[in-house]
Amino acid sequence: MTHEQKALLLETAYTQSLRLQQLVGDLLDMARVQAGALALRLQLVDIKDLISTVLGRMKDSLKQFQVHVDIPSPLPELFLDFVLIMKVCTNIIDNAITYSPITKELTLAVVIKDSFAEIHFSDRGIGIPPCDLKRVFDAF
Repeated sequence: MTHEQKALLLETAYTQSLRLQQLVGDLLDMARVQAGALALRLQLVDIKDLISTVLGRMKDSLKQFQVHVDIPSPLPELFLDFVLIMKVCTNIIDNAITYSPITKELTLAVVIKDSFAEIHFSDRGIGIPPCDLKRVFDAF
């Protein structure tokens, strides 16, 4: 095995170990939420800062993607838990990265409806089979 092959294997193992660590952390957080042991740290957040932080942390993973961001202006600050929403956004984007075909395009849009804000994510991935849609938010 060449030095380059060994380096690639080590890099892959390291990357996958980080993904596993994130998954275990997410599972622990989910268990804490279900047990009522995870307190939300609600604060006023600029959604542009949130999206910018998420995309900045994922810039290496998104190198091959064309990312479109649509955030209306002016947009009031939102009352949310920055860290938890950042984890949710990161997981959704990571899923899009994993299941996107050759057309690597990702769109994030913030939509205001009444007094609520929604973050919409769209990609060109394979999607969820219709038979599985009803189970998307089931644990495990």
